[in-house]
Amino acid sequence: MTTFVQFAASIELPLTPAQRALAAVSFDRAPVPPEASDIFGGFEGPMPDARTLVWLCGRASGKTLMGAAAVLWRCLTADLRMLGKGEIGYGLIVAPDMKLASLTLSNIFGWVDNSPKLSRLVQSRSTTSITFKRPDGRLVRIAVFAAGRGGAQVRGKTTVAASLDEACFFRDSSAVVNDSDIYNAILPRITPGGWILLASTPWMQSGLVHSLYESQLGRPDTAIVALAKTERMRTDDPQLLATIAAERRRDPDNAAREFDCVFLARGAGNAFDVESLHRSITDAPTQHVGRVYIGGDLGLVQDPSAFVAVGAAPGRKIVVLDALEMKPSSGAPLSLTHVLTEAQHFGARHGTFDISVDHHSLPQAVEMIAKAALRLRLNAVSEDHIGRELRFTGAIQAFKDGRIEIPRQFGKLTDQLARIVAAPKSGGGWRFTVGREGGDHADLAMALLLAIEPILRKEDKARAFIRAMNAPQDRLDRWLFADESAGFSGDIDPSQLRTW
Repeated sequence: MTTFVQFAASIELPLTPAQRALAAVSFDRAPVPPEASDIFGGFEGPMPDARTLVWLCGRASGKTLMGAAAVLWRCLTADLRMLGKGEIGYGLIVAPDMKLASLTLSNIFGWVDNSPKLSRLVQSRSTTSITFKRPDGRLVRIAVFAAGRGGAQVRGKTTVAASLDEACFFRDSSAVVNDSDIYNAILPRITPGGWILLASTPWMQSGLVHSLYESQLGRPDTAIVALAKTERMRTDDPQLLATIAAERRRDPDNAAREFDCVFLARGAGNAFDVESLHRSITDAPTQHVGRVYIGGDLGLVQDPSAFVAVGAAPGRKIVVLDALEMKPSSGAPLSLTHVLTEAQHFGARHGTFDISVDHHSLPQAVEMIAKAALRLRLNAVSEDHIGRELRFTGAIQAFKDGRIEIPRQFGKLTDQLARIVAAPKSGGGWRFTVGREGGDHADLAMALLLAIEPILRKEDKARAFIRAMNAPQDRLDRWLFADESAGFSGDIDPSQLRTW
């Protein structure tokens, strides 16, 4: 019988020494070699005949590709004599969402298309599966699924192998953790010699993967568990190693989770560091001397409408100047005309009629502004996933750097910011969510982030231009306040920078 390591070579899937050791122990049941014992928690020698495999590896370590290749190998080589006539054996790939699952299936398509021997076995394929008729006449199908409620999609399938990719991030449509549900739905249907692979970048100190890690790493009994940093697995990629080193200098905490396999403490899902929020509260804020920026979050029925004004201050400080919150009452939603009129009065107090808002209610609001002859100008911010993530991460860093000052009377802002949760996405980056509490949806906090965003965006543009000009970085702060009296629009005037 062809081993997995041999099969990987046949489909031209290169393996580093660490990847080869991980695969040989997991799939070919080779003894743990002494030079790879660190990957298995210091364990050496033969592993138990376990159906559960757990790989906790850093991002870009190759675990997804190896898992997909192993499912393909197992489907083509497993003993299927126990199947009934016409029964199909399944290889399952489950991912946090269909986008990631489909990318994994695309890799399998690529290996098959590049191999005349494998191509001849294909009976059918679709966007979510590929079916083979093996030389022994048996049918096997590799199918991909998104992690759904209760593992319903994967129940009842005779399974030769299953890869649960990024299992630490499994959530159903209601954001409920469902890794155990999916695992328990598959396990009873695994054929003899088959396995379930839970491969993931670590996240929280909770859930099925973490419990297996704690109980089985280095002392395997019911599961084979491996833990390896990206650098341990990918010694073949100097550029990746340099990227990891740069990220470790930029954000050690993120690098620890993404590449070093460090679990976040239970309850550490808060997007904003609580200590930095506490430090932002002040009884004597810095006097602002620059332009005022206003952010607005428009709500009418369930959520309040909220507006926050901030000012640029010396030392790159950002000071909260004012806040306005209008709440709808039960059965009596807010009037959009009233909200926009109050927003105009709010802006007039601070010498501006420009307000940054998100896009969801913008068209109706713009129409109402024209109808009521208001002077407001609503500027829509980017609401794609990249723009939203940058808004949050920029504000998080500004709080960490001690740049945000919030007068004590606006302390509700920090209370709402503390409720925002950051969940790492399986492909890297973050997803930010906030629950409803006390009749609000952290609307003041959202308005604050919208007010801060133009300042941070302006800094990024100025910093990039100054770097391109080879100008000293200490000129950044000077330039940021140089044109405030003229009402900076957000664009850089190159001639102004060149005079420095």
